[in-house]
Amino acid sequence: MQINDNFTYHLMSMRLICQYFYKSWKTLTFPFC
Repeated sequence: MQINDNFTYHLMSMRLICQYFYKSWKTLTFPFC
């Protein structure tokens, strides 16, 4: 259970970080959008 929770936590973290970087990249690349 501990490993499963840890895996889920890392998955959520990676997803949030990916979304954050994607938004930042879009803002930097297309500031007019």
